[in-house]
Amino acid sequence: MSIQAPMRRLMQRTVRSSKVTQSPLLSLPVEILFLIRDKLIWHHDIKRRELKTFRFICRMFNELFLPIVFAKFSAFHSDWFLDNPLDHVPLLRALIHGSHTFDAIKTLDIKSLAWLTLPVMYTYEEREILPLNQRIKQRPIKVLLSIPYGILYPRLVANKCIQIKSQLHFLTTRRLCLPNVRILKWLVASDNKREIIKHAVTLFSRLPQLTELKLIIRYTEAYTTGLPPLSKLNNLRKLTFRIQSQLRPRQASDYHRNLGSLQELLACNPNLTHLTIRLDDQIDDLDLVGIFSCVPTEKPLILQHLGLSYQFRRGWNAARILPHIHWLTSVELFFSNDSRIQETSAEFHDFWGFLAEMNIYPERIKTSDLDQRFFDYLKRHPNLIGLTLPDLGNYRNQFMQVLTQHAGTLEYLCVLIHQLVDLLRVPENIRVFLQCTRMQEMYIYRFGARAVLSENPCGDGVSHALHFETCFSG
Repeated sequence: MSIQAPMRRLMQRTVRSSKVTQSPLLSLPVEILFLIRDKLIWHHDIKRRELKTFRFICRMFNELFLPIVFAKFSAFHSDWFLDNPLDHVPLLRALIHGSHTFDAIKTLDIKSLAWLTLPVMYTYEEREILPLNQRIKQRPIKVLLSIPYGILYPRLVANKCIQIKSQLHFLTTRRLCLPNVRILKWLVASDNKREIIKHAVTLFSRLPQLTELKLIIRYTEAYTTGLPPLSKLNNLRKLTFRIQSQLRPRQASDYHRNLGSLQELLACNPNLTHLTIRLDDQIDDLDLVGIFSCVPTEKPLILQHLGLSYQFRRGWNAARILPHIHWLTSVELFFSNDSRIQETSAEFHDFWGFLAEMNIYPERIKTSDLDQRFFDYLKRHPNLIGLTLPDLGNYRNQFMQVLTQHAGTLEYLCVLIHQLVDLLRVPENIRVFLQCTRMQEMYIYRFGARAVLSENPCGDGVSHALHFETCFSG
């Protein structure tokens, strides 16, 4: 019998009760309450907002659900979502001074720090920072115009003063009171002030538990000075480095400047085990060996995971790259979805052959595009455990051949649901799936709907897959 429905009714009765201390739920041992909480978290009918309301039942329930609802926290929306940047001032103070609630944060997502310097009242077009020579010409005119504007709108002047005070508060802060943050996701736009980014690097480097950084660099203007030094972030185990652009085309020099920041991060994090690099489509070919150029040759990285964009089609020097990826257990390759450059992107499938030449066969493989060269690599693979695939297209027969070959080792599979169902309509394919006796988890998706079949789905999981297809097709 499922525990979620009775537990949910009991929770609701507890919320409505005027005498919370008399609820039988509170008399249960703490260990059992934790088990019930864990069941509720994964129940498909329990919404996150309901978990948040449970915190307000009593102090015990607050301690029970606080680590769940505040494990991930997003701070400061991106520039174009702001109604009033000064709405972020209380949040900034809380991050600096800390609270019991913020002690539960383990993943911090910084959307933007531009609100500390952008004008208080503006449209999106007005936020675009002009080249320096144009700014100098317009500054005297803006000063003259701002005098009567400030008299007519004194609130704007007051808001600007508060913004300057918040900026000074941020720049004079020595550390953020976030003792348990382990993962930092940080979006840096090219129009962010360099001094703000530089001090943010200092603050983030002082987070005592920080071991994973997801850095996203977004180009929003044609002129950029690049990132400040990032060498203070030197205790990372996992690094995701992304470059996005809202401008087309981009100048290659800007990308190369920030790839220099990537080289710096790799050089100052000798314990790095996970590296993912994903770049925008308009970036030119890059040297793979170049990103490791600042890492000491006598002490190479020991990477367990490597994710690469298709732009790294040059610099495949096995002698210099192999020491860093010799211990890979997972690999992910990103290809372009743009039909105009798919042919160029497809050249990156030669990387599978490059891995084979070095005798590198990671246990878990993920790709965003399929090619015969990919399946040739899988045929030579000795011990495939996890496989994540996009649309199979015309490669369904090759996929079944790979599944037959690795049926004794495969533990994880991710495929499109409607393609899985089509394959299972063939009796011979069903027999192949039944041979996957070590399968522990099957991740299936269709048009945004997703489900996970776990606990050895093969066998009984075949009928489960058909059932999920029916649920998602509605």
